[in-house]
Amino acid sequence: MSILNRLEKIFGRFAIKNLIIYVIFLNFLVFVLNFANDQLYSELVLRRDLVLDDRQFFRLITFIFIPPNFSPIFALFAL
Repeated sequence: MSILNRLEKIFGRFAIKNLIIYVIFLNFLVFVLNFANDQLYSELVLRRDLVLDDRQFFRLITFIFIPPNFSPIFALFAL
């Protein structure tokens, strides 16, 4: 039995079904909302000083949903 099979047996019950679909949807949502509100990027970006000093722990998760580039052509291929 390989190590991946053992890990799947132990931790498989904690897996989130279709996780990548949720990440893609939220990535698209941030991409679209960024055009409506230019300040959204600065609210979601991961900044160490804001996490440690101001206790904004939501930034540890939300930075995952920021697209690497806000070009519509790039978004078409990336998503």
